[in-house]
Amino acid sequence: MSIKYDSKRESLAEIIKKATINATYVIPDLQRPYVWSPRQVTMLVDSLFRGWPFGSLLLWEVKPNCFEANEGIPHRPFWQVVDRTGNDKGSQNSALGQPATYQMVLDGQQRVQSLILALGGDQWGFQLLDSEWALDLQDRRVKPSNHWSKASMCIDLLKFTAELKAKNDIVRKIEAGKILEWAILDTVSGQSVETRPANYVHPLETAKSNPGRFIRLSRFWDLVQRIFPSVNTKSSWTPSSKSTALATLFSLRSWTR
Repeated sequence: MSIKYDSKRESLAEIIKKATINATYVIPDLQRPYVWSPRQVTMLVDSLFRGWPFGSLLLWEVKPNCFEANEGIPHRPFWQVVDRTGNDKGSQNSALGQPATYQMVLDGQQRVQSLILALGGDQWGFQLLDSEWALDLQDRRVKPSNHWSKASMCIDLLKFTAELKAKNDIVRKIEAGKILEWAILDTVSGQSVETRPANYVHPLETAKSNPGRFIRLSRFWDLVQRIFPSVNTKSSWTPSSKSTALATLFSLRSWTR
């Protein structure tokens, strides 16, 4: 059997779409589970804002005839919510049904999954024990408990305003990592319901307690693609595109719904 290799370029928007909507980008079961933390996801998004390259993916194209008689390559879709609390409340995307040609992600799973959690949907992200949130985001060790929180990546408008002032109102100099925040958006099922002690220190802010402060990064991503189409054709942002995108955020800083 001969193996044929091919090289092509795809936008980040197209990669996310193919891994989420009637997904044809899937993960072969031989690959390890997703292991990145929220802090690592933030660092990846920050690197894209800086214009650093996303890197390459290694994909394995699997044709429909590999799935005859229910046989084929065992695989799984990407996650919408990664649940590490032991409650098995994570949710996954739905793969496109057969017959379909799948692209098995052999290298790059962690990066693709991270972008999906950050940019793919309004309530997508991580559901972790509060002790894990505190350790990962704040380097704060707390006594383990069953309390958990589900959070999504947002732009913190308070931090954005402070960062803009620190950069003398030059938006292209803003560091994305300093304005991104994991926040609890779901007012119904965003946290465990068990009563917390009176002196409990919550590791995350909630949108409900901070009206108008957080903009979902997925919403911002959708907006930027509409007003700045060239983002769809690049794997990274140039300083000018970053400046335009953040300037748009500045003009829409009251837009939170």
